[in-house]
Amino acid sequence: MEVERLKELIIKLLEDKKAEEILPIDLRKKVDFTDYFLLCSAHSTKHAQGLADYVMLELEKIGIMPFSIEGLELGN
Repeated sequence: MEVERLKELIIKLLEDKKAEEILPIDLRKKVDFTDYFLLCSAHSTKHAQGLADYVMLELEKIGIMPFSIEGLELGN
């Protein structure tokens, strides 16, 4: 899947679960290990954990696996 389509899919998934202040940061010209970093706000720790779980599960359904996950247990 091309990078822009993947970014838009993840933003839509976050919006579907009521994430707020979604901010895609373009890193393509800054680093070589990623294209975008997506930040968002959640209503609570549980909400943040739910957002991460939902996005990971939906991406796994289309064969995209995360390289690394940080902060999931703490919801940050």
